[in-house]
Amino acid sequence: MHTVTGWNGQLKILIRNRGPIGTANSDCLNNREGSFYLRGEMRRSTRLQYRDAKFFERLRCRGNYLLAKFVNPISLFFLIAIKMPSVTVKDVNQMQFVKALSAHLKKTGKLKVPEWVDVVKTGVYKELAPYDEDWFYTRCASIARRLYMRSPVGVKTFAKVFGGKYRRGTRPSKFCRGSRNIARKALQALEALKIAEPDSNGGRKLSNIGRRDLDRIASQLKKPTPL
Repeated sequence: MHTVTGWNGQLKILIRNRGPIGTANSDCLNNREGSFYLRGEMRRSTRLQYRDAKFFERLRCRGNYLLAKFVNPISLFFLIAIKMPSVTVKDVNQMQFVKALSAHLKKTGKLKVPEWVDVVKTGVYKELAPYDEDWFYTRCASIARRLYMRSPVGVKTFAKVFGGKYRRGTRPSKFCRGSRNIARKALQALEALKIAEPDSNGGRKLSNIGRRDLDRIASQLKKPTPL
């Protein structure tokens, strides 16, 4: 029985009845795409390829034999590049992701929440303030997800995204933009957490740290099936 470790020791797989297999080294973290390099010895290379293909299929991986070189008649040193299952924000349910990210932002306690969140309306077309006390966390989570899908985006665009129907009594309803101040405060709060950053062409875009954190939360929502 041999142990293969990856993801800086986070992944531990026990393999039975296999040839000597070395340690897998990888630069990928948190289920992101990367390559593992394994080295081993087997007498029959064809049998080894079939067994590895079945094993990696159970791990939901796709393996490619990039290098195969016989050092001696009974030894085979091989190099395998494995594409690990990569889960991004686009692979999970968006409603569940916004709820999970909102809970994460509230749990950290680092998001700056304005003092007027309990009395303000989110737009002119609204009649009352939001019923949810944590609506600002939800709004920041939704804005972060939209930055992931499309960047750069400015305050004016978010005011249009979170707009709605303005009911004017007996007169026909019309579209009305949402509050620009709320969008501005949410972007500033995300920028303070280094999730968003200013873009050179105007507006704000998702930072590398923000993309990593959002993918990590998405991977927690969609965990692979255990062996």
